Amino acid sequence: MCHQALSQYTTKQSIHFRYFYLPLIGAFQTRGIVPRLFASFSTFCFIWLWHGMNSDLFVWSSLNFIGITFEAVAREISRTRVIVDCASYVGVKFMTRFLCLLSVPLTMMSLVSQSFFLMGHESGFVMLRRLFLSPSISGTPIIILSLYCFSHVSYHSRVPE
Repeated sequence: MCHQALSQYTTKQSIHFRYFYLPLIGAFQTRGIVPRLFASFSTFCFIWLWHGMNSDLFVWSSLNFIGITFEAVAREISRTRVIVDCASYVGVKFMTRFLCLLSVPLTMMSLVSQSFFLMGHESGFVMLRRLFLSPSISGTPIIILSLYCFSHVSYHSRVPE
């Protein structure tokens, strides 16, 4: 949810989206998850090649593609009959809270990805270690709560009530 919104915002503003991703999507006759993921993969590979094939950009591209893939698969699963029936049973508010909770790991991954992109591999590995490899008892719940709130803000800023 948040990862895709951030990625779409930054990608749609770029020339890569307009002149590489959109023509790839337009080349496919069918709409579905596989053509979109192939176009995303190709675009991130192109961005990595275009900007010099350094390791920081490789990690950024890879993590962004993984995040978009997880969100695309989750979106397809959420459209299944079982999930739609479950959502109607538990209610919209519960499902919103549940989706925001599920998006916390992806948002954490997005933070790591952006750290590699903006600050280099040393800062990226520090962020990776702090968030995933050596979480603290006092800091981790605060980070999870903050990212959960961030997910709510992101969701409600895109979806009118």
